[in-house]
Amino acid sequence: MAFSGENPTALFEKAWNLYEAIAIGNHMSHREIYALVAKRLSQLYVKGGYRMLDLGCGDTRFLEPCFSFSRPALYQGVDLSEAALGLARKRLDYLGKTSWAKQDLLEYMKHDTGKYDVIFSGYAVHHLSTASKTELFASASSHLEPGGCFMLVDVIREPEQTREDYIIAYLSQIRNNWPGLTAEMVDEACAHVAAFDFPEGLETLDLLAQRAGFQKGIVHAKFGPHAFIEFQFSSGSL
Repeated sequence: MAFSGENPTALFEKAWNLYEAIAIGNHMSHREIYALVAKRLSQLYVKGGYRMLDLGCGDTRFLEPCFSFSRPALYQGVDLSEAALGLARKRLDYLGKTSWAKQDLLEYMKHDTGKYDVIFSGYAVHHLSTASKTELFASASSHLEPGGCFMLVDVIREPEQTREDYIIAYLSQIRNNWPGLTAEMVDEACAHVAAFDFPEGLETLDLLAQRAGFQKGIVHAKFGPHAFIEFQFSSGSL
């Protein structure tokens, strides 16, 4: 989450504390969603392994347990936070073949020449504009091997729900249904959502994906606005 007006260390500490509280409260359904991510990755692992690109990887606290029985053959993490990357490096050190980039995810995609079986992003893509999401899907298709997939854990809007209606509903959820947060944390979370959340509906995501050569999204899970969607590359299937 992004904050303003403080030095980078203070910003990270504030964001970290809020993130911890949200995670402990399971307010964004991380437990249920990442259990299904783990199941899906295990299916790919059984089929012969996979190489993963993780866009907006953060500290990998939720993704790392998914690798317990299905380690990727190659893991590439991309994030703007050096502090988060430092934690992620330590957490995934046991994997062996990992690499890291402190970079904007779209900029990284422009210059990366790697090919992957899985491109993953957890709660990051909704910060992008619709135009940038279009660019992301196009870049993702060019970085996937035949039969690869783009796994997206993110917030989505309901059918015909405007961004304004989404913001009103989500802020109400934070203020009324997220116990365990201090008043300051609630205010920070609401300010972040109001300023930086630009989620799409599933219909729009499907349209952007299909234009880039993906099939319509498979919704593996949806808990309120929190969803796990997989877009399979049309040249094959996993």
